[in-house]
Amino acid sequence: MYGDDLQLALYLCYELHYRGFADAADLEWDPGLLGVRAALEERFLAALRADARRHDGVEEAFAGILVEPVDGTGVSHFLRDEGELWQLREYAAQRSLYHLKEADPHAWVLPRLWGAPRRRWRRWSSTSSAAAAPTACTPACSPA
Repeated sequence: MYGDDLQLALYLCYELHYRGFADAADLEWDPGLLGVRAALEERFLAALRADARRHDGVEEAFAGILVEPVDGTGVSHFLRDEGELWQLREYAAQRSLYHLKEADPHAWVLPRLWGAPRRRWRRWSSTSSAAAAPTACTPACSPA
């Protein structure tokens, strides 16, 4: 259940919570579609759980992944050593979808916070990245 069809279906379901699709009905909270998404998620998680190795504790589970091996077998090592330009382009295109949205869940929380928690969140989010720059506060983000 790791196939492209399942992943694409999940991506399309999740995209409705981000920008949606031009010329498509707004089904972000449609109960039927949410049920389909939940079923897809369950199939994916069941496959992950079936394939995942069991560990006795957190330390054992993380021991092999905390340090990247010099001669790793991951995508970046493959692209560096054997990859072709078309593969690098494909990888960059697919990763761009992630980078386009990676901060969105953090931004979604701000309208749901008020008072001191909101001020702390704004302070944290403005200093959490080296690239972060202070921005003007609009009425929608001003402390309550």
